[in-house]
Amino acid sequence: MMMQCGCLILAMLLVAPASVSAAGSKRRAATEFMAREAEEDLLLMFDEALGLGHGHEIGSLEEVARRIEPTFVALPQNQNGKLLPQAVRYLINGYFMNHHGWVIKGIEQTRNITSEGQDLGDMLPVLKEKAPVYFNSVLAPRQEQGFGMKDVVVIVTMLEHLIIDEGLTTFRNAYMLNGFSTDDRLFEEDLDVVLQSNMVLFALGNRRGQSNATQHRLDMKWVARTIPSWNKREVLVRDMHRSFAFVQKRLSNPFVGQSFAFEDTSKIMVTLNQQFGQFHDTECKELKEGLGGMDPTATGRVPLGQFYAKKQIGYWHLVESSEYLETLGALDGSAPGHSQVIIPNYITAFSNCDGPSQFYSICCIHECEGLMNQLEVQIQAPVAPPALILELVTKLSSSTIDAPRNLSTALTRTLDQVAALHGGNVPLHGRLFAQWMHYAFPHECPYPHMSGTLTPLSPNEFRAQKGYSDDATEEERQQHMQAKAGHASDPMGMWTLDEELRAGVHRGAGRHRAASFIMGAVQILAGASILLGLLRSMAATVQNANGGSQKPKMPTEVKREFFV
Repeated sequence: MMMQCGCLILAMLLVAPASVSAAGSKRRAATEFMAREAEEDLLLMFDEALGLGHGHEIGSLEEVARRIEPTFVALPQNQNGKLLPQAVRYLINGYFMNHHGWVIKGIEQTRNITSEGQDLGDMLPVLKEKAPVYFNSVLAPRQEQGFGMKDVVVIVTMLEHLIIDEGLTTFRNAYMLNGFSTDDRLFEEDLDVVLQSNMVLFALGNRRGQSNATQHRLDMKWVARTIPSWNKREVLVRDMHRSFAFVQKRLSNPFVGQSFAFEDTSKIMVTLNQQFGQFHDTECKELKEGLGGMDPTATGRVPLGQFYAKKQIGYWHLVESSEYLETLGALDGSAPGHSQVIIPNYITAFSNCDGPSQFYSICCIHECEGLMNQLEVQIQAPVAPPALILELVTKLSSSTIDAPRNLSTALTRTLDQVAALHGGNVPLHGRLFAQWMHYAFPHECPYPHMSGTLTPLSPNEFRAQKGYSDDATEEERQQHMQAKAGHASDPMGMWTLDEELRAGVHRGAGRHRAASFIMGAVQILAGASILLGLLRSMAATVQNANGGSQKPKMPTEVKREFFV
């Protein structure tokens, strides 16, 4: 009964905009506001449906909005001041790569997704699969009219929730593999074991099953033996656990041995998963520093022979074959007989990602997204004249470049070429500007291949498809290491004028600020409380109607049925 009533209310709120006449502007505004409230209620329902509960904190809507606002404002917009699906994809992809190092399945940069007719469900199949009612009732109808700031914030937050929920499923398996139930309270020593198991499951992702205890013990030994810095990850887990335990101990009975319920341990796991990307990136930085030290002229490239001769940098083994490097888009073959590894493309390659799963992988954080974000903050538009871009970039520092600096004549000339192709302004989110940024920041910004020209494969996928290893043979390595150094190749030898507007074409009349969203988010949260209160009231009504004999379904239970 309650399930039917709750869904009926949500359905009424979600479909309300379609029934409002064009003449009733006030009524339309009120209905739109109600629909917005319903979306946030739906998000809260999704939160509890996934079992995250009130203890899960992923950051406020205002925080997410502040992070994405500069990009939202700078992206091409339609005549309604909203984003089309390909712009939403661009924003979401950049957000997760920049803040977490997460690459979300379906919106990878290498996919051919420049067509304005692209369907958001094709780009983000996980939303369509896991929340079909939300997708079909809220997101799908807006694909033609465009997505506003609130839409994007809800999508981003929902994706984060899905990822956290997947982590909780893995964590439950870690309990099971060590002979515990999630109903058990764990002592510190037991929790250490479970968290270490979870870390192994998390790192291996879907490359292994998660139910075979014998295989899991072998995996734990293999990981500790194979990954040089694995002990650092174990220290991170223990430190996180001990910090949480210290806080909890102050609130518990000092005469009773400290133990932890699943509700407590899952909070530790969520925090670890959120911070894992940052920890993984410290290893990425070590790789970047090692490769950068082999590139004294700062071209963003390392000769393949030197790459093989180095053999290893910290955690990373430099053994990929030239064929596999080319598949990844990390090989510069523009100079015959002088193959080079493109440093940022290699660092951010799919082969260097951890934890491949149903929804995402943890890869090296894309520093270039942070640089782009700084430009978007300053420009606040989808296009800009080359003079303004040059002025801003000369003042832009990175981890390898100090500002201010003078840009080369080649960089000035090529940026003018891009502007000439577009009537005097440079589109910030096109392939050509991404290519220009690669040469302006050769160690931070990957070289952008045309979408659809690459099909990056994981090492396992490459082996399965080709029937042989992704590692270079000893013969291939020796061949490149013994090759004589040729003439210095053109630093911009891969420059082309192939354009691709990856976020669409701007048709908006003006800038679209997100200040109103901040207030709107507060109103949405208030609306969420109202509906949740209504659902609780309905639960009490059902209980009274049954004479108190039937235990009512609480909002969490309703939400579990509402989503799949």
